[in-house]
Amino acid sequence: MIITFGGNVGAGKSTMAPLLAKELGYEEIYVGGIFRQMAKEQGLTIEEFYALMSKNPKLEKSIDAQQLELMQRKHNIVVQGRIAYFFAKQTKKPSINIFLAVDPRVGAERKIKEGLYPGKTLEEVMALNSTREANERSNYLTLYGITDHLNPAAFDIVCDTTGISPEKVLEVLLKEVKEK
Repeated sequence: MIITFGGNVGAGKSTMAPLLAKELGYEEIYVGGIFRQMAKEQGLTIEEFYALMSKNPKLEKSIDAQQLELMQRKHNIVVQGRIAYFFAKQTKKPSINIFLAVDPRVGAERKIKEGLYPGKTLEEVMALNSTREANERSNYLTLYGITDHLNPAAFDIVCDTTGISPEKVLEVLLKEVKEK
């Protein structure tokens, strides 16, 4: 079984994926961590790295190929990645694709609390998140023909995490996953 997490910036994917994986006894794969590590190694912010990838589609496709290979090879995994649901469907393995939504203001507040944007105002972080999502949308359309990677209709489970504790989100997700 493959369980994927996608959704808005700051919706809680990085919080919920490892929690759900632990509860189910699954391995977690964090695709965004690969991007963040590569950005760090090059002395770039994540936004700068995404901009670099948009100019070098081969780089992103190589990372995506690694993601698909892991999904094909491994069993009982939770994969956190913007378009992990897209690749899970290509594996022909059973999958449950989870979309976490959040109000943009709350998502930006969460990212600020994580310390990812030192010195940035809430409005600046909201603008950065919005730009990032727009760039991703354009990029995924070009690379894979995905018109909107943030369309909840493409997912099996949708959960709005705005104003809900991680414990409650986990409870909801466990219930939904077990029903599927």
